[in-house]
Amino acid sequence: MKSFPCIVSAHALVLGLVFASSASAQVEITSSSFSGISGSQFSFTPFDPSLGTLNSVNLELTGEIDATVLPTPLITGLGIPSPYPISIGASLDFTALSQSEFGGFSTGFAPPFEFSQASISDGTGTPVVVPIPFFDSITFDSLSDFSGFTFSSDGALEDASLSDFVAGPFSSFLPPTEIVVANVGDFGSALPVAPLYADVNGAMLITYNYTPAPVNTPPSNVPDTSETVSLLGGVFALMAVLRRRFVRYGPHPLPGSRARRPLPLAIEHPFEVNARAFRPY
Repeated sequence: MKSFPCIVSAHALVLGLVFASSASAQVEITSSSFSGISGSQFSFTPFDPSLGTLNSVNLELTGEIDATVLPTPLITGLGIPSPYPISIGASLDFTALSQSEFGGFSTGFAPPFEFSQASISDGTGTPVVVPIPFFDSITFDSLSDFSGFTFSSDGALEDASLSDFVAGPFSSFLPPTEIVVANVGDFGSALPVAPLYADVNGAMLITYNYTPAPVNTPPSNVPDTSETVSLLGGVFALMAVLRRRFVRYGPHPLPGSRARRPLPLAIEHPFEVNARAFRPY
C-alpha cells in the first residue's frame, strides 16, 4: 500500500503531460476551390499571426484536369481511320498574384508532368478530351524553410515557405490570390498529340499547425494562497497563546475593574482537610 501514492502521482504526471502537449499545439483548417480554364484565379484564407507561431502547413490538392488535345490522324491505305492509344500528362503550378502585399505561395521546380492518363484516339484527328484526376499533398515546415524546398507526395520538388501562408499587411482587404496553371501535353503517345487547352476543377485543403500565443490574464483580487496560509497560521498561534493564558490565570479582567486576588489555599481547595482542625484539646 505504500506504493499507492507513487502510482497516483505517476498517473497524474502522465495525464498532466498529455493535457499539456495537447494544449501546446493547435490546428486551424481552411479550404478553397478552384474551377475554370488554365490560368484562373482563386483565393484562400491565410494564417492569422495573432493566433500564435506557425509551425507547419499541409496542402492537400484534389480534383480533375480535363485536357483537350489534338491527336495526329492515322489513316490506313484503304482510307479508314485507325484508332491508337495516347497518353496525356499534366501538372499544376500555383503563382501568387501579389505576394508581397497580400501574401500567397508559389510552387516551382516541379517536373514537366506530375499526373498522366491513358486514352484512345479514333484516328480521325478530331480533338479528344482526356480527364486526368489528381491528388497531391505538400508539407512546409522549418526544415523546408531551412533547405528552401520540399517534396510533394508524388515526388515533385516544391519551393514555398511558411511565411507565404501568413496574412500580409493588406490581407484584410484582399485575401491571398493564386493563379493556377495546368500544363498538359503528350506523355508517350504512339503518335504526336498537340495540347489545346485544359479545364481545372479542384479543391485545396489547408491545415495550419501552430503554437498558441501566451494569454495575458489580468491580475486577480483573490489573495495569494501563501499569504492566506501565513495569516491563518498567525491567528491559530495567537489563539493557542490566549488559551494557555486563560487556563493558567483565568479570564482577563475588564478595563477599570479590580483584578481578582487568588483565593486562600483553604478556599481554593475546599475539599482539603486541615488535620489540625480535628486535633483534640
